[in-house]
Amino acid sequence: MRPELLLALDMKWPPGVGLLVVKLMGPRDVERYDRIRAEVRDDGKDRRPRHDVTAERIRRQVWGPFRRRPGTDGADQDGRAAEQNGQAVTDSWLFTLDNHRHL
Repeated sequence: MRPELLLALDMKWPPGVGLLVVKLMGPRDVERYDRIRAEVRDDGKDRRPRHDVTAERIRRQVWGPFRRRPGTDGADQDGRAAEQNGQAVTDSWLFTLDNHRHL
């Protein structure tokens, strides 16, 4: 079954820091989900290596306004993805976000 999620982004933190709240709303037939994995997608622009910028560096860069805060809330070191343990229906996961404009 597909989870029903409610998302909220709270930017009332210090400049450049936000909190993404992911609340599990259902389906009610499922009491608990084992884990959540949330990924930040790139903005879709085509970027190619040039000069001293390698393909690997381009791949690791998060191309968009937000990234997960590396090393917190289950986020990987690139800030692209985060995974957290399971929650019961109506519980929430919290993810700290960094706004690239303030880094």
